[in-house]
Amino acid sequence: MGGSEILMKTLSSVASNVIGGVISGGATSPSNNLVAERKAREEEQRQEEAEERRRERDKVMEARDLEKRRKAEAITKSTLGNGAAGLTNSPEVGVSKLKTKLGE
Repeated sequence: MGGSEILMKTLSSVASNVIGGVISGGATSPSNNLVAERKAREEEQRQEEAEERRRERDKVMEARDLEKRRKAEAITKSTLGNGAAGLTNSPEVGVSKLKTKLGE
C-alpha cells in the first residue's frame, strides 16, 4: 500500500496546486505572459520592418539626388551648355586645308 499513499499525496498536491492557481490567478498568468511576449515580439518586428522601409526609402532618395546632380553636371559640361568654350580638344587643322580656305 506504499504506492497508493504516494499516489494519493501526488494527486492531492496536484489538486491543491490547481485550486490554488485558479484562486490566485496563477493558472492564467503564464498564458498572459505568453500573449504579452508575442505582442511585444510582433511590435518589435513591426518597428524593424518600418526602419528597413525607411532605410530603403532613404537609399532611393539618395540615388535620385545623385542622378539629378550627375545630369546637371553633364549639362554644364556639354558643348551646348558652354558654347564653343565647351570644346576640349583643339581643332585639327592641316596646313594644306588652311591654304585652300585662305585662297593660297
